Amino acid sequence: LYDRPNYPPLSLAYLAGSARAAGHAVSIVDAKFEPLTLAQTVARVLSQQPAVVGITAMTHEITRATEVAVALKQAQPALVIIIGGVHATFLARETLQEFPAFDYAVIGEGEETLVTLLAALAPGGAPTTVPNLALRRDDGIILTPAAPPPADLDALAPPAFDLWPRLPVYHLNTARGCPYRCIFCAQAHGHVLRMHSAERVAAMFGGLVEQYRPERVYFVDETFGLDRARAYRILDLFREHRLGERCPWWAATRVDRAEYEFLRALKDAGCFLIQFGIESGSERVLQTLGKGIAKTTVRTAVANARRARLRIEGLFIVGHPHETRAEIDETLAFINELNPDLLALGIMVPYPGTELAAMIARGEGGYRLLDRSWEAFNKQLGKALELEHVTRRELELAQLRGYLGLYLRHGRVLDLLRFTLGNWRGALAFLRNFVSGREVPDWFPAGRHGDFPG
Repeated sequence: LYDRPNYPPLSLAYLAGSARAAGHAVSIVDAKFEPLTLAQTVARVLSQQPAVVGITAMTHEITRATEVAVALKQAQPALVIIIGGVHATFLARETLQEFPAFDYAVIGEGEETLVTLLAALAPGGAPTTVPNLALRRDDGIILTPAAPPPADLDALAPPAFDLWPRLPVYHLNTARGCPYRCIFCAQAHGHVLRMHSAERVAAMFGGLVEQYRPERVYFVDETFGLDRARAYRILDLFREHRLGERCPWWAATRVDRAEYEFLRALKDAGCFLIQFGIESGSERVLQTLGKGIAKTTVRTAVANARRARLRIEGLFIVGHPHETRAEIDETLAFINELNPDLLALGIMVPYPGTELAAMIARGEGGYRLLDRSWEAFNKQLGKALELEHVTRRELELAQLRGYLGLYLRHGRVLDLLRFTLGNWRGALAFLRNFVSGREVPDWFPAGRHGDFPG
């Protein structure tokens, strides 16, 4: 497997913490981290003698997740299996229809739903009264009434990081939700910003550093610092308690929220790298994405970050709606102009729940679907789509040119070697995928994973 995380998944840690705080015995089997084969995963789970198993999966992982569920059901038919995560959130009913081994699908953030469902699974309980679920009944699959996500994040139990071995990297968040509406983003946390208090953020970070001694911490907020007053309070507490000196950290923010004074305050509080979602080097494309940014804004943000002595990671995508070869070349040229310290360059994926997926379902955007299997919905290695005038092979070649061009045109050979060696599994998987050159005609049938979600 190329996907070997060196950090505990934050969502699972929160879920485990909430279930344990409610009095349930909880254990974690992290098959991606270890990594484990299917047989090893099933054996490890069954060795815990569970009554309920929860599985989380992104879209490109959902088929592997159901393989685990099927094997568990074969070994222990009475086992209750819950599926959660972004894919199940946006295709809850469809997921249960497609994958019968799952008994319940949790919609949205799962801490409160999981605890309520576990109580409802006891004798005399009624799972149909639990909000934010898809579940099976004799007359078919139903969705229970929706309920808002947790408004007070401080009321949630802390993440149960102790269920993993000590790892070099940990993820935390200070807030959930994003008010922006980029067409390629599903926004599983919704558009209302909900926040931990600054004091809780500092306490979580300080406790994590004290107990686990991580090498670095990543704040996974969609946009760090949307509430400026609260963000500055967090940074003040980090400086006051010298937290950043004990463990460096990094975060993402928008280029139109990247004033020099704010970036300098991040640096002074221990932040060493800032991620910018730049997406494209074409002004026309940027105007279609719902981000509300322009190249001049990007240039200013990058200059501010350099002035603040922050490292920069640029996040880009090729394969935007109606994108041309010339516009892709503009993106590659913009990458080289900005010369970020790190680059993440993905190929567009029409994830369920995005406006992009809805566009494609309506026949818009100039796309051709090549592979409707969920495994293909992977922004680095999948082959889900191409453009009418830009083939899949050309998109993959642009991706390769983007990475090689950034480092080689600036003479950053050592950086290229560090990047490749530090991500050698991913690099091998990328090259294997690229060399395979698999082309699927546009009449490719839906196959066993069903039609493309509208």
